[in-house]
Amino acid sequence: MVRDPKSQAEQFSRGVRLLEQVRRFGGEPTQFYQSLLEATGLLTGAQLALLMRKSGASNNGWQRVGTWPPEGSPEPGTHAFLRVASDLASAASEKEAAVAPLNGAAGGNTTSYGLALRIEGNAPEDALVAVFYLPGCTEMQTAAALRHLRLVADTPQVYQMRRAAGE
Repeated sequence: MVRDPKSQAEQFSRGVRLLEQVRRFGGEPTQFYQSLLEATGLLTGAQLALLMRKSGASNNGWQRVGTWPPEGSPEPGTHAFLRVASDLASAASEKEAAVAPLNGAAGGNTTSYGLALRIEGNAPEDALVAVFYLPGCTEMQTAAALRHLRLVADTPQVYQMRRAAGE
């Protein structure tokens, strides 16, 4: 799958506009995190984005608590991504971020990547990670997507400070 630069630019612009709204959002956490997932999915050019949580009080593993787009992705490589999403979440929860090629070795040609970034949640004892499926990306595009995520990684803290100040 070759990525259309015009479509990518439009998607990125939509993500920036949504992110501006999310950074000023003062509503309920469930809506905040779903909107954040959508904004970061658009910014990264993801085909599918998952928000995963692992409770410190539970040994149940990673639970999917959000999906963007809500209907999921019909992309054929989605199944391979879903199989490794928990592993990516675990790696990112320990190291802040994780990237993995999903269909072979990384290289100059396009491949599919899984990308994950740890984010701050409402409960410090819970690990919260956003995991993204990036089909048809080069290694450079995936690195750029990770840089975009790191630039907005403080958004949950901004949200929490705004909520605390408003209470």
